[in-house]
Amino acid sequence: MKKTISVIIPIHNQELELNKCLNSVCNQTFIFPYEIICVLDQSNNISYDIVNSYKNLFGDKIKIIECNFQDAGLTRNLGIREATGDYIFFLDSDDYISEDCLEKLYQAATTTNADLIIANYGVSKRNSKIINEWNISKFYLPGTYDKEAVLAKYLKDFRIRGYVWNKLYKRELIVNLGIKFLPSKLTIEDRPFLLEYIINSNKIHFIKDTTYVYIQHRSSFVKSTNKLIFMQKYIKYKLFLEVSLTI
Repeated sequence: MKKTISVIIPIHNQELELNKCLNSVCNQTFIFPYEIICVLDQSNNISYDIVNSYKNLFGDKIKIIECNFQDAGLTRNLGIREATGDYIFFLDSDDYISEDCLEKLYQAATTTNADLIIANYGVSKRNSKIINEWNISKFYLPGTYDKEAVLAKYLKDFRIRGYVWNKLYKRELIVNLGIKFLPSKLTIEDRPFLLEYIINSNKIHFIKDTTYVYIQHRSSFVKSTNKLIFMQKYIKYKLFLEVSLTI
């Protein structure tokens, strides 16, 4: 049966949070068929056993892929190659999503035919309730925008940030344009992927709902980077120039 959404989860020994992550994505209110691609990147036996227990429970809904990249970017690329859904959603194995996450994102995607759906998200420290929300509606009213408007906001204050999670992507657009993650050992792999995707999008739609919870660890803090230099270095120059001239 054709899948609507492929949820890609890179896994590298996050067994402390892995059950909560998998519980959240396996028990969705979403009524259409979707697949969960668990890419175990040199994971230990504990992580494999946890994923396999969900495989035994949920069957073909879960795909297990093993690799030895030790690299989040390359792991996500492998997940994209294995994906069959119309849309792709990235979920980190130490985070979790609301029970209606896929339902709300898919409804927005099919209603607006936008290339990218962006939801609000919460930030939580391990074993605590949501402690902070980056409320996107403060920077954008919920609705549909063109890429120029979105990139203008992105370049000025980085409010959209570079995270690839909390967003729904069209798989066809990723595959046809060959958009890939760079190795995370070379750079912050999320941002070039997201920026190149936005540059090649026509419409981006924001919803106000908080559908994703990001678990923040001490190691989660990312050093600030000069945004324009970053884009020039890691995004194809022609595309960067084209967009820069419009904003």
